[in-house]
Amino acid sequence: MGTSHPFYFYQYIPNEGLQALNRYKYSCTDKSLLCHYVLQPFWRKAIDFFPSVLAPNLITLIGFFGILLSYTLTAYYAPTLTEELPSWVYLLNAVLLFFYQTWDALDGKQARRTGTSSPLGELFDHGCDAITAVLVALITISAYRLGDSWIGFFTVFVAMVTFFMSQWEVYFTGSLYLGEINVTEAQVGMMLIQLSCFFFGPSFWQRTIEFAGYSLQYSHALSYATIGVALFNNVVFVSNVIKLCREKPELTEKAIAYASPAITSAVLILTWAYLSPYLALRQLNVFALGFGFMYCNLVGRIVTMRVCESPFETFYYFLLPLPTLVLNAFFEGSLFNQDAAVIAYAVLAIGFYLHFGLSVIKEMTSHLGIHALSIPYPNPATAEDPWVSVFPPSAFHQE
Repeated sequence: MGTSHPFYFYQYIPNEGLQALNRYKYSCTDKSLLCHYVLQPFWRKAIDFFPSVLAPNLITLIGFFGILLSYTLTAYYAPTLTEELPSWVYLLNAVLLFFYQTWDALDGKQARRTGTSSPLGELFDHGCDAITAVLVALITISAYRLGDSWIGFFTVFVAMVTFFMSQWEVYFTGSLYLGEINVTEAQVGMMLIQLSCFFFGPSFWQRTIEFAGYSLQYSHALSYATIGVALFNNVVFVSNVIKLCREKPELTEKAIAYASPAITSAVLILTWAYLSPYLALRQLNVFALGFGFMYCNLVGRIVTMRVCESPFETFYYFLLPLPTLVLNAFFEGSLFNQDAAVIAYAVLAIGFYLHFGLSVIKEMTSHLGIHALSIPYPNPATAEDPWVSVFPPSAFHQE
């Protein structure tokens, strides 16, 4: 690579992949009606209030901290995701999710505004989004108080599988396509769920509706709908790749191979949950963090390999603990304590993901000659920015 790194970093990107970063071009189509008619006009105004010296990745990170705070408060007051939260936490969760959505939308605008778009920005954005998918799913389950139910487990599980499959599709199609109703509407829906708990209490979601002779809780009905939409999206992702493979048959084997780590992991997670149901029903918070961050790692890898035009591997070392845990569950925990194992797995999964993320950031910034959390100075965008007198560029620039 030509650049030295600390011993604790690992080269995840091959040398030829680093060279491909110079050819990177971001491609995304967002057809969201809510985004187009309501949020985009707001975001275009909001970006003018941001100092031009703020790096796009720093905006992403600040928004992500809002989700971390939201999840931390939720986990503190509802460790099993079945307890009722203080009413102010529901309100704060809604506000912080709006905060995250806004800042997440503005990072790209800031990058274009300051001329600092880079492949690192896409990786940084998707990396934070993947973690957010896990945490927001758990926050929503807490609002429903479904932490001890299979539907709570499947809500997180399907969300993470869907996130990976969306990026698997993008790897082959080369462009992210978001339909008329997408993650933007889902985020607004989650805000409304938190607000409903603030105004009416979480018991609102335990009310029932009658349908075709069946009684169904509001929370169950909305969860089933959410899972159904996610499964439908997976069908669309697979269909789009199949269509591409029919046009380019040489991609078929690669497409199947690249999906195999996520599919194999999904089967192992379901098997583990089946063999040790109390983990999924009584320790969902920790259980979901483990497999959730494992999927975050897979998402990070496939996004990185896509922007680096490199092959996505079909096996990674961080997948090894999962079959071991399933084997232990098969023998009813005779190999090691399952309660301790699920905690250790969550810690390992988080550690593996953070090591990957920090190492890749180091590799990309070294190769591209940029800083992750600051922009080049002097920068033409700061020339007429009135915020410069308040936030001098020197305070944000890294040497």
